Amino acid sequence: NKFLADCPRTFLFSSEEFKDIGFIVRSAIDTELQFRDVLCNVDGRDYIYENDTCSDDCFGYKQVVWAKSSEVGCAKQKCPLSDGSKSYFSLLMCFYTPGDFHQAGRPYEQGSSCSKCPQGSGCMQNQCNAKISSTSKRQ
Repeated sequence: NKFLADCPRTFLFSSEEFKDIGFIVRSAIDTELQFRDVLCNVDGRDYIYENDTCSDDCFGYKQVVWAKSSEVGCAKQKCPLSDGSKSYFSLLMCFYTPGDFHQAGRPYEQGSSCSKCPQGSGCMQNQCNAKISSTSKRQ
């Protein structure tokens, strides 16, 4: 939450500090955002896998399904508006690592779930999991 504590109005992700980190940021006025708003409401309808294009904005979708990401951490902050009113804005941000801020290329390889997990990892809830052995094939 340290990153959002000062209620930043802009984000500079070009620094070395954010190398190999992906992110999603959402904001809203007079609405307290929930983590599920970012983590569970991803819509891939605008993403076209065959030619790796989007018919609209699909940045959030590509980040959430980015196959190489193995860790996620989120924070939220309620911030006062600068106009002195009782209104506020909410910030919610999730960081993914390893991530790709530029999201170059497809976010995953086509295939059945867990068919291309790294050697030594297993499958849990249709996702590769490095913390279980490859002999474990729990779905």
